[in-house]
Amino acid sequence: MKQLLVFSLIVVIGAGYPLQAARAEPDTTDAPSSVVLPKGQPAPFTGILLTNDRANKARVAEEELKQHKLINESLDRSIKLYQERDTIKDGQVNVLLQQNQVLMKDKGTTDLERFGYIFLGVAATIGAGFVIKKVSQ
Repeated sequence: MKQLLVFSLIVVIGAGYPLQAARAEPDTTDAPSSVVLPKGQPAPFTGILLTNDRANKARVAEEELKQHKLINESLDRSIKLYQERDTIKDGQVNVLLQQNQVLMKDKGTTDLERFGYIFLGVAATIGAGFVIKKVSQ
């Protein structure tokens, strides 16, 4: 049975492929993404020949890499949006704090007013107690 070799263009990232580091990058401008070659047939262009299994693994790895890049881009956009939202929320909090400070300065209750409110509350409670006692008798 003839063993088939598949030529596959692979973008190699990292040091996972030491053969690629020793070779110059092949010119792939006119090369198709894969060609099936019978055993012993010369390659129609320069590159790295891989078995079907290795080529399939490389394709899967390349697709996973694309997916990871898309996920990273999505996460980067999400982080940017959260940072923008936090900036807006910080601005809103600062405005509310400033408004609170202004309102606290404008409406000042004196100690005499506070004492009066407490006295009215105590008097109302005592009066309610007497009314309840009279009604219950």
